[in-house]
Amino acid sequence: MEVRTLQYFLAVAEEKSFTRAAARCHVAQPAISRQIRELERELGEALFERDSRTVRLSTAGAALLPHARVVTGAVAAAKAEFAARSGLLTGNLSLGAADGVEHSSLPARLGAFHRQ
Repeated sequence: MEVRTLQYFLAVAEEKSFTRAAARCHVAQPAISRQIRELERELGEALFERDSRTVRLSTAGAALLPHARVVTGAVAAAKAEFAARSGLLTGNLSLGAADGVEHSSLPARLGAFHRQ
């Protein structure tokens, strides 16, 4: 069982869509589907109930959900710990802007900030 697969599982569970989960994880939708199928094969149970329009957790998926959250949370905490040890800054930045922001210097400044 791979951490990345558990991240994909959580994305599908939270988004209730393989397509939106793929966009969120920045991967192609077939890659998400393949990873979930392999995880289901490894665990021996379907994790999602699928039909043409909806995706929802199965009983097995609901049982896996808290474990997946613990594992991915622990990995994120370990990464944050080592980022802090190396002096890297981490966190979230939230900005608000009024209409017409595309004609201001904000996009260029945000791009420079992101590259740094």
